Amino acid sequence: MSQPNFIVICSDQQRWDALGAASAHVDTPNLDRLAARGTRFSTCYCASPICVSSRASIATGFDVHRTRCWSSAQPYTGIPDSWHHALRDAGYRTVSVGKLHYRSQDDDNGFVEEIMPTHVIDGKGYPFVMLRPDAKKMDGIEDFVDSVGWGDSDYTRHDEAVARRAGEWLAAHGDEGPWSMFVSFVTPHHPLIVPERFRDAYPPDRVPLPDTYVAPPDKHPSVQAHPATAGLEGNLHYARFFRDEAHVRELRTYYMALTSFLDECVGRVLDGLEAAGRLDDTVVLFTSDHGEMLGDLGLWTKSYMYEGSVRVPLIAAGPGFPSGIVSEATCSHLDIHATALRAAGLALDETRTGRALQDAAGLVAPDDRSVISGYHDYGSITGTTMLRWKSWKYVHHAGLAPQLFDLAADPTEIHDLVPGGQHQHIVAACAEEMRRHVDPDLASAQAFEDQHALIEALGGREAILNAADLPAVTPMAKG
Repeated sequence: MSQPNFIVICSDQQRWDALGAASAHVDTPNLDRLAARGTRFSTCYCASPICVSSRASIATGFDVHRTRCWSSAQPYTGIPDSWHHALRDAGYRTVSVGKLHYRSQDDDNGFVEEIMPTHVIDGKGYPFVMLRPDAKKMDGIEDFVDSVGWGDSDYTRHDEAVARRAGEWLAAHGDEGPWSMFVSFVTPHHPLIVPERFRDAYPPDRVPLPDTYVAPPDKHPSVQAHPATAGLEGNLHYARFFRDEAHVRELRTYYMALTSFLDECVGRVLDGLEAAGRLDDTVVLFTSDHGEMLGDLGLWTKSYMYEGSVRVPLIAAGPGFPSGIVSEATCSHLDIHATALRAAGLALDETRTGRALQDAAGLVAPDDRSVISGYHDYGSITGTTMLRWKSWKYVHHAGLAPQLFDLAADPTEIHDLVPGGQHQHIVAACAEEMRRHVDPDLASAQAFEDQHALIEALGGREAILNAADLPAVTPMAKG
């Protein structure tokens, strides 16, 4: 068989359960048909629950402590090399369409063509996020809850253009090969403004409150029980802008409706692939850069190591993937690099820890593999590293007590098992397992050191604070 084509379709800020295949509260018929045609991996984690850091890891197959893209001000520069580089060097025509969130189109990012690329603002992103632990209060948080409704936004127009441009490229070049595409949408990231045609499918009572709902502006006691999560929530305190229960329901509904809009855009890409006659010889992966708390534990957006933020959807279809399978194997965004190389018939890079998803597709039951995620961005008072291993979630906060959750018994993550000392043997085992991936204290120290050096290079703290205000969300490329 000749080399298959390879497509990664990436959404932005989509929870793992914001799929029709995983929830009755959202309609995603196109993603559902992709899952039916392939394998849905139900237990996948991003390498960092923040856009820039996560996207660097999706590209390179390295955890954040290896890319050193610690924050929204430290984007991917084309180094280390990515799966785009590997496939391009193997003769693939590598193309991106849509948001990349790297440093610049002037860097060699591994693509022969970048269509509608959105990179970080001015090649610098948001330097103020590095001012940790004494964070500058983020401007525009109130816009998250106010800029909502039925209509169109720059983000929905962007995604419609991405779907159109991807379809045009497939129509023009789909019969050539081999090729790879990275198609990147920006929804369901806020602003939660949804085209009017989705209104009837999402009445106000369709999406329920979270199981861990707290009435705004109250804070969930389990979040406040640990200084790291309490500190992060204090800087990302979206709940203070919510009026009442109905307001929370409203935003949850807009989010799910916007996910249906995203699904419609994904469907246009899949239709373009089918029209080009390349459905059967193309590996298609779908994922999101990170999740969305969506009111779980009273929290919103990303940055946390709770499931809503750090766990993401992952679907793979095409050559090498059985149809109609749901795999509970523990997966990571690092696996995308290995999967691309395997699809292209290339040897896997032993310096990377990702596993080719082709090898995990038959693992229906949970396995013993461990994966990690790291966060060193806005609002964090220290470096945080999460380990998912078997049913355990272990969260290391540098210089502070860790957290331990048994996701089998406590899927909502409200019972930290570290206080009381009855699970110290599990804590010790998880700490040892984490060190197989990273020294979390060293990673935290390195992140602070790198960020301090960049802060000084940009003129120091006051220069960053006195700089012109940046938009609350990244402006999108026009299509």
